Amino acid sequence: MTRDEAEQMRLELERRISMLQPDATPRWGRLTAPLMICHLSDQLRIALGQLPARPRHSILRYAIFRELALYMLPWPQGKVEGASEMFSTPPAQWPEDIMTLRGLMGRLVEEEHRGRWPDHPIFGHMSRGDWLALTRRHFDHHLRQFGV
Repeated sequence: MTRDEAEQMRLELERRISMLQPDATPRWGRLTAPLMICHLSDQLRIALGQLPARPRHSILRYAIFRELALYMLPWPQGKVEGASEMFSTPPAQWPEDIMTLRGLMGRLVEEEHRGRWPDHPIFGHMSRGDWLALTRRHFDHHLRQFGV
């Protein structure tokens, strides 16, 4: 994904996030909107190397299965539990949590010349393109969860 494509992805996700309300009711799953925002921020913190994550044994660590999950297969609604590190940050104040998420999204887009990207706790080795694809799919999954 080029920098321009990554920037377009960021802008589109930010547009959708701006439509989200803190009291939104999820269509599936147990997350509240504030917990989901912090969950997405924690995913970005792992991608940027700010939040260490313990590797898990998972079939998704194998390249073919990682590719299928990141790029092709539909994601189940409410049936997959993410790594515990992605639920590290408790919600604080809605405007600040949204601002934090936007800042982390900007950093992910800007960091195009990083050498090696941090491993994902479930998917294992991830390139910049993999992290951007995961971010697009993961954010889309949760934004649809809340109807935006």
